[in-house]
Amino acid sequence: MKRSDSESRLGLNDPDASLRAEDPGLASLLDSSSEVPRASLDAMHRDLAHSLARESGPRAWLSSRPTWLRGLCVGLAGLVVILWQFFFSLRADFNAYPGSALWLALFSFGTAFVLALTVVLWPVQRPALPEWLAPAALALSLALPIACCFSKVHTGHPASLVGEGENFLRLAANCFAYGLVMAAPALALLYVLDRRSNPRRWSLPMVASIGGLTANSALFIHCSSTRPVHLFFGHASVSIALALAYALVAAVAFSACRQ
Repeated sequence: MKRSDSESRLGLNDPDASLRAEDPGLASLLDSSSEVPRASLDAMHRDLAHSLARESGPRAWLSSRPTWLRGLCVGLAGLVVILWQFFFSLRADFNAYPGSALWLALFSFGTAFVLALTVVLWPVQRPALPEWLAPAALALSLALPIACCFSKVHTGHPASLVGEGENFLRLAANCFAYGLVMAAPALALLYVLDRRSNPRRWSLPMVASIGGLTANSALFIHCSSTRPVHLFFGHASVSIALALAYALVAAVAFSACRQ
């Protein structure tokens, strides 16, 4: 008997031959899966072409920069927003506002900003961060603006008393819109610098928290009102709205990925 005939009978030339002989059901399953539908191949080709297209151009170059440099760019964007308020849009009661309370609030916002940015840009090749860190950072980024709403700092300036009464809705809407504009640079940079290689459950809500912290820092320096109702609906609501919107987008995206 020739060697090839022996191998064929033993199933050595066809690794699936022995399995097919033992289990007819498995044989039919292997036969049915051997042909990939044309539509599936076309979809795979489109996905591959789209992925390759995303890996070229200015955005791909920016997102490929080192993590520390991408973080520095976002941090500088936030710093420019803050400095703009100090030089061109400083709150009217700045001289009456207690310095220790002002700098403590800004330091708290900045610390939460750095923490959230670290979670968002953490490299996938490094050991994973603790699972509790992302939700804790998100909770902190929402708690700080809310805490500032109820910190009774001072009422010694006429401008600090605005934001209630008949002008409540108009002034709250103005600050809300202003906060969204101030959050836009950081959010736009995070979109451009995102590598999109390892989407995680908390990625988008954490991006929203960075925008919200930037907005609340700017509003804290820009708006002189110390009224809790105005601070909540005009300032803290920016962080809450961004977090909810980005969480909704994340839920829809992950739901689509599972299908």
